[in-house]
Amino acid sequence: MHIIDPRRLGFALGATLAVLHLGCAVVMALVPKDAALHFANALVHGLDFGPVLTWDKTWTQTATGAFCVFVLGWLLGATIAAIYNLTGPPRPTATPRGTAHPSGGESEKP
Repeated sequence: MHIIDPRRLGFALGATLAVLHLGCAVVMALVPKDAALHFANALVHGLDFGPVLTWDKTWTQTATGAFCVFVLGWLLGATIAAIYNLTGPPRPTATPRGTAHPSGGESEKP
Protein backbone atom coordinates (compact mmCIF):
# COMPACT_ATOMS: atom_id res chain seq x y z
CA MET A 1 0.00 0.00 0.00
CA HIS A 2 1.26 3.43 -0.86
CA ILE A 3 1.19 6.33 1.56
CA ILE A 4 -0.46 9.53 0.36
CA ASP A 5 0.98 12.81 1.63
CA PRO A 6 -2.03 14.75 3.00
CA ARG A 7 -0.41 18.14 2.29
CA ARG A 8 0.26 17.30 -1.35
CA LEU A 9 -3.18 15.84 -2.03
CA GLY A 10 -4.79 18.75 -0.19
CA PHE A 11 -2.86 21.26 -2.29
CA ALA A 12 -3.64 19.43 -5.53
CA LEU A 13 -7.36 19.26 -4.81
CA GLY A 14 -7.54 22.83 -3.51
CA ALA A 15 -5.66 24.22 -6.51
CA THR A 16 -7.81 22.24 -8.95
CA LEU A 17 -11.05 23.49 -7.40
CA ALA A 18 -9.77 27.09 -7.30
CA VAL A 19 -8.85 26.95 -11.00
CA LEU A 20 -12.29 25.54 -11.82
CA HIS A 21 -13.90 28.31 -9.73
CA LEU A 22 -11.96 31.02 -11.58
CA GLY A 23 -12.65 29.37 -14.94
CA CYS A 24 -16.36 29.36 -14.19
CA ALA A 25 -16.21 33.05 -13.28
CA VAL A 26 -14.45 33.88 -16.56
CA VAL A 27 -17.01 31.91 -18.58
CA MET A 28 -19.90 33.62 -16.80
CA ALA A 29 -18.33 37.01 -17.51
CA LEU A 30 -17.86 36.28 -21.23
CA VAL A 31 -20.96 34.39 -22.37
CA PRO A 32 -24.51 35.75 -22.52
CA LYS A 33 -26.59 35.35 -19.36
CA ASP A 34 -29.11 33.04 -21.03
CA ALA A 35 -26.37 30.67 -22.22
CA ALA A 36 -24.71 30.58 -18.79
CA LEU A 37 -28.05 29.94 -17.10
CA HIS A 38 -28.94 27.18 -19.58
CA PHE A 39 -25.55 25.52 -18.98
CA ALA A 40 -25.87 25.74 -15.18
CA ASN A 41 -29.39 24.32 -15.29
CA ALA A 42 -28.22 21.47 -17.55
CA LEU A 43 -25.56 20.43 -15.01
CA VAL A 44 -28.09 19.74 -12.26
CA HIS A 45 -31.29 18.07 -13.42
CA GLY A 46 -34.47 19.70 -12.22
CA LEU A 47 -32.87 22.63 -10.40
CA ASP A 48 -33.39 26.20 -11.63
CA PHE A 49 -30.38 28.42 -10.93
CA GLY A 50 -32.10 31.55 -12.27
CA PRO A 51 -33.14 33.00 -8.90
CA VAL A 52 -29.77 32.36 -7.20
CA LEU A 53 -27.22 33.38 -9.85
CA THR A 54 -25.84 36.88 -9.48
CA TRP A 55 -24.22 38.80 -12.29
CA ASP A 56 -22.73 41.79 -10.46
CA LYS A 57 -19.84 40.10 -8.62
CA THR A 58 -16.60 42.01 -8.38
CA TRP A 59 -13.26 40.36 -9.13
CA THR A 60 -12.36 40.82 -5.46
CA GLN A 61 -15.38 38.72 -4.48
CA THR A 62 -14.42 36.15 -7.10
CA ALA A 63 -10.84 35.96 -5.81
CA THR A 64 -12.11 35.64 -2.23
CA GLY A 65 -14.40 32.82 -3.34
CA ALA A 66 -11.50 31.09 -5.11
CA PHE A 67 -9.39 31.33 -1.95
CA CYS A 68 -12.22 29.87 0.16
CA VAL A 69 -12.70 27.05 -2.35
CA PHE A 70 -8.93 26.40 -2.23
CA VAL A 71 -8.94 26.17 1.58
CA LEU A 72 -11.97 23.86 1.64
CA GLY A 73 -10.44 21.73 -1.12
CA TRP A 74 -7.15 21.53 0.79
CA LEU A 75 -8.96 20.40 3.92
CA LEU A 76 -10.98 17.84 1.97
CA GLY A 77 -7.92 16.43 0.18
CA ALA A 78 -5.86 16.26 3.37
CA THR A 79 -8.72 14.52 5.16
CA ILE A 80 -9.12 11.97 2.37
CA ALA A 81 -5.37 11.21 2.42
CA ALA A 82 -5.29 10.92 6.21
CA ILE A 83 -8.26 8.54 6.27
CA TYR A 84 -6.72 6.50 3.44
CA ASN A 85 -3.44 6.22 5.33
CA LEU A 86 -5.17 5.26 8.59
CA THR A 87 -7.48 2.62 7.14
CA GLY A 88 -5.00 0.69 5.04
CA PRO A 89 -3.22 -2.48 6.06
CA PRO A 90 -0.49 -2.08 8.67
CA ARG A 91 2.84 -1.09 7.21
CA PRO A 92 5.87 -3.24 8.02
CA THR A 93 8.16 -1.79 10.62
CA ALA A 94 11.51 -0.56 9.41
CA THR A 95 14.53 -2.72 10.20
CA PRO A 96 17.37 -0.68 11.73
CA ARG A 97 20.64 -0.74 9.82
CA GLY A 98 23.11 -3.35 10.94
CA THR A 99 20.48 -5.79 12.20
CA ALA A 100 19.49 -9.07 10.62
CA HIS A 101 16.63 -9.18 8.14
CA PRO A 102 14.00 -11.90 8.50
CA SER A 103 15.66 -13.62 5.51
CA GLY A 104 18.83 -14.09 7.57
CA GLY A 105 21.02 -11.55 5.78
CA GLU A 106 22.34 -8.32 7.20
CA SER A 107 21.20 -4.90 6.12
CA GLU A 108 23.69 -2.38 4.78
CA LYS A 109 25.74 -0.43 7.25
CA PRO A 110 26.36 3.26 6.60
